[in-house]
Amino acid sequence: MGHVRARLSALRLACDLRIAKSSAYFVVGFSGIALAPDSGISIFLPKYIGLGRAQEYFYSNKKISAQLGYEWGLVNQVGGFNYQRLVMQIAADHAKGPREAFAAGKKAFNRAILPNLEDALNYEGILQDVAGKSAEHKEGVKAFFEKRHPRFE
Repeated sequence: MGHVRARLSALRLACDLRIAKSSAYFVVGFSGIALAPDSGISIFLPKYIGLGRAQEYFYSNKKISAQLGYEWGLVNQVGGFNYQRLVMQIAADHAKGPREAFAAGKKAFNRAILPNLEDALNYEGILQDVAGKSAEHKEGVKAFFEKRHPRFE
């Protein structure tokens, strides 16, 4: 079985439940092309794995294995051979639950834990706009397509 690479995206991190295949690994990725974290990465990633780890993996672009992600709280469950069945079972179980209560719970959790999400998203947008116009970003993208390490000066 091959490895599954997933760029860590805020969309994935914003999900209520995050289930990964045992062969999956995650890479923050933004710094490799000289971009700032975006779409909530700066708030979600430190919430799940801690500020020090979030910074380390943003700076280094090192891989986070599914198992390590589980141990740190990045993913809720890791599925192996039965991954698809696990996902379908969890979805079916939740589909039988009280939707309105689930929605209220999600709102309560988000308000308690992510009260400044909108401000963080706005600030990330400003940083991303600046980074996206930089020479470093151009070099990072060029290096990515040429499958080489970028040469930032």
